[in-house]
Amino acid sequence: MLLKHRSRTRKELVDRLIDRGIDPALAAATFDELERLGLTGDRRYAEETVRLELSRRPASDEFLEHRLTSRGIADPLAEREVRRQPAEQGELDRALELARRTLPRLLARDDAKRRAKLFGVLARRGFDADTAARAVEAVLGANQNDDHTGANHDEP
Repeated sequence: MLLKHRSRTRKELVDRLIDRGIDPALAAATFDELERLGLTGDRRYAEETVRLELSRRPASDEFLEHRLTSRGIADPLAEREVRRQPAEQGELDRALELARRTLPRLLARDDAKRRAKLFGVLARRGFDADTAARAVEAVLGANQNDDHTGANHDEP
């Protein structure tokens, strides 16, 4: 069944039905009826995808929009659904969260390699260079301060 595991976009479902030999007009009408019943739809797919992506690993708005449009979601709908995310967690907050989650796996590396790896992780999740650099600096700066603050208790 095409909707058993997840929602599908109009494009995905109609294309799959056509691939199975269904007339294109009937495939489109089938999607319209399923959407009317609330069983699927581009908006529902977009909501679920954004929520799922962000629950797995933080990502930039651009990354999320690209994920949606690559599946056939129209640009305005993709942008609207991404912008509906809670305002309290902006892109820098998401970048910081991802950097903090990633850092423990990189602690054995030297500082330059940690910076490069963290920056790469953030870039691959769609964060722009400025946001990625700010997150890397914030996380590594805080980590270095943690390393130094407890090292010598004799200093005033």
